[in-house]
Amino acid sequence: MIKVAFFDIDGTLLPFGASRLSNDCARALNALQKNGVKLVIATGRPLSVVPVFDNVRFDGILCFNGQMFFANDECVFQIPMDPQEVEQVIANARQAGYGVCLATENGMAINFANANLRRYVNNDSLVDLARFEQMRQERVYQILVGMHYDDAPVLLPATRQTKVTYWCDYGLDVIPKDGGKDQGLLRVAHHFGAEPSETIAFGDGLNDLDMLRKAGIGVAMGNAMEGLKNTADFVTRNVEEEGVVCALRHFHLI
Repeated sequence: MIKVAFFDIDGTLLPFGASRLSNDCARALNALQKNGVKLVIATGRPLSVVPVFDNVRFDGILCFNGQMFFANDECVFQIPMDPQEVEQVIANARQAGYGVCLATENGMAINFANANLRRYVNNDSLVDLARFEQMRQERVYQILVGMHYDDAPVLLPATRQTKVTYWCDYGLDVIPKDGGKDQGLLRVAHHFGAEPSETIAFGDGLNDLDMLRKAGIGVAMGNAMEGLKNTADFVTRNVEEEGVVCALRHFHLI
């Protein structure tokens, strides 16, 4: 019996660039919720850029790749990065010639941006050194860097509590080692009184891989990265083809 359903946003609930759930997807999610299943957004997005949908009310938001969870507009748990390790990652990135974007509960800011980081965050107004320096004093939950995953080791020297996750080939996220969507799933399931086996998770990127492995049912979108498809219990249709709806019907959840 499924009690909690986790949904990535970009490439899963929404086609890239879209901002509103399709009517078919909204109807399916509302039906799932009516059947007693808790609906949880599970996204790599910082809290400040998680959309509020007008046609579905989710029961919880798991953001920053699993480092913060909100339910009923209250923070249930948060896992910020170690401040010393934040500074180390900033220094390592600078030495390698990369700018970074700090993500806190209050927003995001970039010290300096290369082309990939600009593409990754898609918001030039975030390049704000004064704001960046202010955010260094806040709790940082995630650091965004515009680089290929293969180059990620340059970010981690002299760190012990930090790891990297990614979903595309031009940007990645630095997060706490005890964080991630998989660990978020376990904590959220416990919050709702469910076992991991009583969860279903949907995703399309490799930052969803561990979450799909932990879930009772792991669903990869048809447009997902091949590594995720090879791990999933079920591969559904593309996001543009209502893949979420297709999977929910396949497992007789709606």
